[in-house]
Amino acid sequence: MTSDRDQLLFVEDDAGLRRQLRWSFSDHDVVTASDRASALSCLESKQPQVVVLDLGLPPDPEGATEGLATLEAIRAGWPRIKVIIMTGTRIGPALRAVASGRTTTAKAVDVEILKIIIGRAGICSDSRKNSGT
Repeated sequence: MTSDRDQLLFVEDDAGLRRQLRWSFSDHDVVTASDRASALSCLESKQPQVVVLDLGLPPDPEGATEGLATLEAIRAGWPRIKVIIMTGTRIGPALRAVASGRTTTAKAVDVEILKIIIGRAGICSDSRKNSGT
């Protein structure tokens, strides 16, 4: 079955944050992944319009090597998919990701700001319709 809603993939290793993001973006067809392998599998099967990617993924959750490797795999396999980098204190790697043409936001998730960023990446959001109120 194909969904009429915009597809969005969150790649995040924190299960609680994945649940929060799924709930916060319930107006989208949300898919989540917790590591590079599951993210690439989701990309193959779902082909979402936008990926929101945490840089700190297992087996290197305190670093950015796995997140950056995931970004490179996405760019190589799905160059048209927009990727938004979501990170905490990994500013250097986030800046490298932004330099490659990606968008970044802070890990301390402000859902309304994230909705605006995702909207700018090409996915419609109900919050944009109500932004004048």
